[in-house]
Amino acid sequence: MTYDGTDPRPDGVRTTMVRQSIDHQWQVHLPLGGTGPVGGWLGAIRRFRAEVLYDNGRRPVFRNTDGTFHDDDPADLAAYHVTATYEGELAATLRVVPIATTRDGVCERIFGSDGVDRLLVRLGLNRGAVWEGSGWAVHPTRRGGVLGAKVVAAGSSVAARLGMTTSIGAVGTRYGQAYRLLSIGYRCAEGFSRVPVPELADDIQLMHATFSEMEPDFRILAAGMANQLQWDSTPRTPSPSTPPPGSRPGDWCFGAGPDPTGRRETSELSTRR
Repeated sequence: MTYDGTDPRPDGVRTTMVRQSIDHQWQVHLPLGGTGPVGGWLGAIRRFRAEVLYDNGRRPVFRNTDGTFHDDDPADLAAYHVTATYEGELAATLRVVPIATTRDGVCERIFGSDGVDRLLVRLGLNRGAVWEGSGWAVHPTRRGGVLGAKVVAAGSSVAARLGMTTSIGAVGTRYGQAYRLLSIGYRCAEGFSRVPVPELADDIQLMHATFSEMEPDFRILAAGMANQLQWDSTPRTPSPSTPPPGSRPGDWCFGAGPDPTGRRETSELSTRR
């Protein structure tokens, strides 16, 4: 996961996320697969993530010499992508990677497939029950509220719909991301040391969470996001007359308006460590 800009809090401090009243459009994009065209919505997600990661030069690898941004992650094609937009612009993203279908996830690239398999044995899980949360990015102007938690909750609801109960993540530790996830129920994987990744300007910790054991407030938030997303998890094959995925906004994505019930986004998530 990559969420830049979450401020750490002192141990033992309970915080309540700021109430938001901004209507976001939520969507779930289905995996393109190995032969899917890259562009359109996925290209937009990659540019958005890269610009967030670049962070005014903190991670220069994500900016091209011509000033454009790129984050061409190999896990993207096998992933479900949750996005939140505001007034047509991306505000937050999260990648849901079923690790049964690919070994290109960030966790396996940093800790190795053997390391991930060792964690699964320790947890008594097979790959079919586990997803990787990664590509977690929130626009700088949308931080400080509940949006970051909502996109993680949305990803959890997508994974649950697909029959996956446990998430893993390669989590940054220098900028508060690990603290934020610990506060909602993630745990550090035992027996794994932090790995310095200079390209990310961070030390990465392997973490995991089983949804049924996460904080009650977070599970309530995830249930609300499941109702709000209203997406179809069945992959579809386009007909010859249908433009390919990514050729126009909204292709091969499912979502709802700001809230199908007509309520504005005023959820709160209480976090505690």
